Amino acid sequence: MSSTHRAALIASADAEREELRVIRTQLDRLTRREVQILRALMTGATVNQIARSDVVAIGTVRSQVKSILSKLDTNSQVGAVSAAYRVSWHPPRS
Repeated sequence: MSSTHRAALIASADAEREELRVIRTQLDRLTRREVQILRALMTGATVNQIARSDVVAIGTVRSQVKSILSKLDTNSQVGAVSAAYRVSWHPPRS
């Protein structure tokens, strides 16, 4: 393996580690309620199902999901769930 190839592999691994660190930091910044919402999304629950089970307005859950997406720097619920699984995140029980 050439030194250039080795350096590229090391740089790629370092970038991956940093990206995972950033995701973990972002997840740590979620509020307790956002953690509950993300946990529900990870189980496959929809916004409507979360609202119904928690007896809150659908708009409230949508707002909380938007906050999660913003904090995780993603624009989809699938992206948020994927980020959580990518770092093997296990939400704390509340």
